[in-house]
Amino acid sequence: MKLLLPFLSFATILLISACGKEEYDVRKASEQYCRDNMVFSCEDDPDAEIYFRGKLNGKEFCISIPQGNYFAHSAVATTASTAVDEEYNANTPLRGSFYRMAIRPPIFDNLNGITRDFEPVFTLDSPMINDSVVYAPEYYLDQYFQEGELPIRKEGEEATEGFRFFITWSTVLRPGYEHYKRKNPAMIPVVGMSISPTFGPASHAKLELTEMQKRATPEGFRYYFTFKMDAELFYLCQYFAGDRFGTLEDGEFRMIIDI
Repeated sequence: MKLLLPFLSFATILLISACGKEEYDVRKASEQYCRDNMVFSCEDDPDAEIYFRGKLNGKEFCISIPQGNYFAHSAVATTASTAVDEEYNANTPLRGSFYRMAIRPPIFDNLNGITRDFEPVFTLDSPMINDSVVYAPEYYLDQYFQEGELPIRKEGEEATEGFRFFITWSTVLRPGYEHYKRKNPAMIPVVGMSISPTFGPASHAKLELTEMQKRATPEGFRYYFTFKMDAELFYLCQYFAGDRFGTLEDGEFRMIIDI
């Protein structure tokens, strides 16, 4: 597995630097568009082994693999003393590491830029280890992922304090999409946002690992995880950060990891 320098969330990916009030207002309009036009839906696959499903504000939402060409992502992720959007190099000192598992849409592999709006992503992160050492994946999975209720990181708490989970989506930057599409399709800016209990008080949030199995395979080990969760969710973005989105009820995340 590759070690990854993570982004804080998909909501902060591909920010294009600009100056002046006009460009700043473009971002606000794009965030508003992103917030107003997201529709969560569910085409449930009862045979899926890797999935996320739940009710967002009372409406069914689900994503699963391989439906819609979604794929599983799991890896040790690192944070460095540089900003998350700066290029990492071997001389950059590590600040910490954690384990990330996610269900992602195929737009992450689109070499021509992200050109489809509103493809949701589900991500779950372990607590961070404040250490310059990057450990083997098995260490994080055995150390942190034990059956029972898991602590959820609250707003303002250190990254070592608990788990966090979030749902993210994005929109191609509006207005200005046509300009970037003509100029350089591979560099189309993206504005996105996330919802999570971590971005608010998290006073009404619960995360439980109801199943954890570790089985030996010819190649190493296979882990089976089932998480259940209920929470109030809050936005993370530039202009609406901390605003209440609503509720997640009967959330369930099923993941299989081979190491």
